[in-house]
Amino acid sequence: MLEDTVAGKVVGNRVMRIRHLGQAQDMQTCQILFIGKAQSKRIPQLVAGLRDAPILTVGETAGFLDAGGMIRFLLEANKVRFEINVQAAESARLKIGSRLLILAEHVVGEDRGK
Repeated sequence: MLEDTVAGKVVGNRVMRIRHLGQAQDMQTCQILFIGKAQSKRIPQLVAGLRDAPILTVGETAGFLDAGGMIRFLLEANKVRFEINVQAAESARLKIGSRLLILAEHVVGEDRGK
């Protein structure tokens, strides 16, 4: 379970916590928001509500980046890959590091010849 995996973990000087949010206003307190498959029909609404907030949005469904999500995880040949929407991150005043961009399977909003 994800909660058990990150329990007590510290990144930099911040303790990681997993919270299951019910209300959209609760999402404003996050730094990273994962929107799973169970919420796939609400993705456009959820992402739109966070459009200018500096919250990294992460998902796993097709169309997540098109709906304004920032990072999409996908399984390809039994390996976890990811895609990045740079424009969505920039509109939220977030910068995706160059090393992460190089590792991405696909980058939306940046012409890098991949």
